[in-house]
Parts: sequence; structure tokens; C-alpha cells
Amino acid sequence: MNDLKRPERPPVRVSAVQFRGRRDSVEERRAALVTHVRRALEGGARLVVAPELCCTGYIFRDDGDARYYAEGAAGPLAAALAPLAAAHGAWVVAGVIEGARDGGPLYNSALLAAPSGEVSFYRKRLLYDEDTRWARAGERPDGLDPYPLFAVDGRRATVGICMDLNDERFVSFCRRQRVELIAFPTNWVNEGLSVADYWAWRLAGCAATLVAANSFGVERQWGRAVSFSGHSAILNASSLDLLALAPRRGDGLLTADVR
Repeated sequence: MNDLKRPERPPVRVSAVQFRGRRDSVEERRAALVTHVRRALEGGARLVVAPELCCTGYIFRDDGDARYYAEGAAGPLAAALAPLAAAHGAWVVAGVIEGARDGGPLYNSALLAAPSGEVSFYRKRLLYDEDTRWARAGERPDGLDPYPLFAVDGRRATVGICMDLNDERFVSFCRRQRVELIAFPTNWVNEGLSVADYWAWRLAGCAATLVAANSFGVERQWGRAVSFSGHSAILNASSLDLLALAPRRGDGLLTADVR
């Protein structure tokens, strides 16, 4: 009888940046975000996640309002994050308005900067009410799942944005593909509940660690106000082990070693 055990994989370090974007100071917020991301990478993180629409804030009046902040693979956020990802051989995921300033559809997207320095995008599939004022849902024309799959130190990883976690298509994809890491940029609305408990409940049956980067505080624009819950988290959904949890308010960096 062969009683040799399979070698245990070394842990992989992941980080979530709790952060609040501001439309009136996007360049300054981008510089601050880069500082957090660089610190995480220099600390050994192999995956760093920043919130949904991380530098611009979340509330937009309409397509024309959001378009002013749109960017693509050659935009300033990619130019800031891709060299860092390449220099450290790691993945960086951050939320952005994807599109062109001179026309065409806009998407609430996650920018993925790969260890090679290559940039790609995942487009949010299940939109929140605020998104529908300006964004198009991300779907593939061939009808296949749009969620990316990539490897972080040998672990299967994907990306979902905020409301995607309420979409059974996304949760089923994670189960079916045996995803081990979920990069989760979010602007999760404050409803007075434990967001970590809710996220764990939504991921029941998934053997994945959720790396959730959230915004915080209240954003007011165009006569509307949205309160975000903070409490970014690194959560092992299968064991219900909360590896790291941010406070309700304030910029900050969470880091945990995931087995």
C-alpha cells in the first residue's frame, strides 16, 4: 500500500485594497492606489485586488457623465498597474470604466494586469441599478461564460464584480471550474448586515477564497447618495475562515496567506 502523501502546496499571499475613489481627484486617488498596490507586491502578494471603479467613484448621471472617465488598455490605470504586475510577476485586478471617450459602449469592468504585463478586461455581467444609467452588461457574443480563468501560483482564479456574486451563473461557474481564488472588486452597499457572512453564504459549495476589495463611506452626486459598507475581506468560503477583515471606514491594505 502506497502511503506517500501528496506534497502540500506552499501558501500564496493575496491582498485586498480597501479604497475610495473620488471623481474630483482621480489622478491623486490613482497615485494613492498605486502606493497601496506597490506595498502589497513588495510584501510578496501574488494577487492584489482593488475596488470596483476604484479611482473615479461610483455614481454617474448618464453615459455622457461616465464617459469622461473611460479608459482602455492604453489608459492611465493600465499604465500605472501593468508595469508593477510585470516587475513582481504577480496579478493586479482593479475596477475601471472601460470604453472610449469618443463613443461606443461603456462597461463596468475589472482591469487584469498579468505577470507578463499584458492587460485584459472582465466586464461586469449582472448590473446594479446605478450601473444601468451608463454601462452595458458584459456578455460574450458566442454565448459562453465571460468570466476569466487564470492561474495564481498554480491556483485556479477568476474575477467577479460586486453584483456578480448575486448571480447564480457566476457562482455555478466557480463551482464547476473548481475555482480556488476569486478576485472581487466591489462597491458593496451598506445594508447594516455582516457582508462577510453574506458573501460566505452566497459562495456555499465553492472551495474558493474570496479576495474582496470594497469602498466605504457615502458618495453623493446628482441628488443621489449611496453608502458603502467597507469591511473588505479575505474569506475562505469552504471553511468559513475569515482570514482578514478591514474596518467599516478608511483606506487600507489587507493581506493573508492562503493554502
